[in-house]
Amino acid sequence: MESVSVFKKLRHQLFVGNLLADSHAKIAQAVASPFGFVERLVQFWGNHFTVSVTTVGLVRMLAGPFEMEVIRPHLGGRFADLLIASTMHPAMLDYLNQRASVGPDSRIGKRKNEGLNGNLAREVLELHTLGAEGGYTQRDVVEFARLLTGLNYDNNTGRFRFRRNAAEPGIKTILGRTYGRGRPGRQDIVAALQDLARHPATARHIARQLCVHFIADDPAPETVARLATRFTETDGNLPDVYEALLTAPEAVSRFGDKRKTPYDFLISALRTMKVPPHWLQPVDRNGRQRANPMTAGLLAKLDQGLWQAPSPAGWPDLNERWITPAGLADRLDWIGKAADHAAIDDPIAFVDAVLGSTANPHVRGIIANAASRRSGLALVLASAEFNSR
Repeated sequence: MESVSVFKKLRHQLFVGNLLADSHAKIAQAVASPFGFVERLVQFWGNHFTVSVTTVGLVRMLAGPFEMEVIRPHLGGRFADLLIASTMHPAMLDYLNQRASVGPDSRIGKRKNEGLNGNLAREVLELHTLGAEGGYTQRDVVEFARLLTGLNYDNNTGRFRFRRNAAEPGIKTILGRTYGRGRPGRQDIVAALQDLARHPATARHIARQLCVHFIADDPAPETVARLATRFTETDGNLPDVYEALLTAPEAVSRFGDKRKTPYDFLISALRTMKVPPHWLQPVDRNGRQRANPMTAGLLAKLDQGLWQAPSPAGWPDLNERWITPAGLADRLDWIGKAADHAAIDDPIAFVDAVLGSTANPHVRGIIANAASRRSGLALVLASAEFNSR
């Protein structure tokens, strides 16, 4: 019993250590990257395909690798490839408890009297592809869950494997299409995911999600339709969809309508500073590693801890969720501690560099008349303009 207890303690330390290291490395990457739009896309797709360490399991070690192995490599490709990589990654399989899904008529199912777990099937349909209004039925969820049986990972290596003995045999019908006529295998699942990626409802769902994230909480229907059309015309080629997003008239006319989430605020603020290297490392407290309060720790305090979304739906992407009195007070407290590290010492030069033409004359006047240099620098980061995007 003692050896089991020691093993569990060491495993917990390993999980926590990896998560802390990956969290600080992610922040360092976002701060140093010259490609701000790419980092925003990483956040968008990472939230769209949420894996969260709020559950107990291998996902605590794999949340960081999931971003590096699934999200970042597929940002500039086809949506179908991103969807397939996400669905089959061990982090997603562990988070949505796919290991518990066994075909009732499979060899293992018959022997152990085990059955389906529909978590992965439901979330792929409702969140990752068609959307809640995408026209699928409960029967589609069940059939898709039957098809997904066999998706698994090796508990020793953490690598994907297809467990054929757990895969449900026979034909499955999803949204009117049939799969699984032959021996159960990965190929049928890939075919189904490709069909889901090409579905018109998926184009509309992804288009709206992008518009809500990048433009406004209530994007115009014609802007959403513009992106959905490009998505369909290009077979989900994401760079073409991004181009449609960035060139949409509403992207210009509603600039500043979105408010920064805690993560957006932290990264954009750090990019204006001479960041002390130790901010990008965990801190040691009484021999135990903790998130640095100036970076990853701030996100936890502001209720957006890295890879800690409360559900598979991810973090809410609406202004009202993040602009709250308590949240703003914590931002101001952090700004007070961080202002001394601004990359530019003169407040007016700082406001020009950070806000540019978005700073109105009234804001410039307040900053110019600040009681001290430090107060002027802090006012830039506390301004409504800086906290908008």
